[in-house]
Amino acid sequence: MPFVITVGRLMCCSSSKDNSGQPCGWSCKRYQAITDALTLEGLACREAILLATAKGFDKIILEGDCQVLINTLNKCIAFLPMEIQDTVKDVLVLSIQFTKVSFSLFVERVTLLLMI
Repeated sequence: MPFVITVGRLMCCSSSKDNSGQPCGWSCKRYQAITDALTLEGLACREAILLATAKGFDKIILEGDCQVLINTLNKCIAFLPMEIQDTVKDVLVLSIQFTKVSFSLFVERVTLLLMI
């Protein structure tokens, strides 16, 4: 059964749900000096991997809304942005312990319609 993790940014937060979509954990970590969104997304992915490890899951799907990071983790881009090189390496090394890992792009946007 896969463990689905949705990654958010700003405070480096991740939430998890089981294969039926029910919440089963969360993690939130604040970094004082980091304001770069890509870096925070990478750190949130690392925290999500650590959360899955702590929960004892062996199959995970990591969902995020940062296309650059997800493509980097899936090795779909040759250029690795310098600001996340170490974090991406951490995520990839930590993900080796799982029997199945998937990094997928999940974009949930709210469209606001204004009627004038």
